[in-house]
Amino acid sequence: MDALNPMQLISLLRGGNPQQVVQQLIQTNYPNDPTMQQLLQYARQGNTQAINQFAQQFFARSGRDFQSEYKSLMDTIRQL
Repeated sequence: MDALNPMQLISLLRGGNPQQVVQQLIQTNYPNDPTMQQLLQYARQGNTQAINQFAQQFFARSGRDFQSEYKSLMDTIRQL
């Protein structure tokens, strides 16, 4: 899957239920990726703690801070 730019992602999220949009993106673009399928399972179960932990570890592995990235995303969304 080509990376979505933030504006494309926001457009998709505004077009419908954000949870359904994300689930659809994962199912369409990562049907055979066990990590993404596990993340999707967490979402279906409402396990936000596991999703949060996943996100924090993901950002830490790339040398970024999850809280800073999340704040930046939310600031961008609020400006629209």
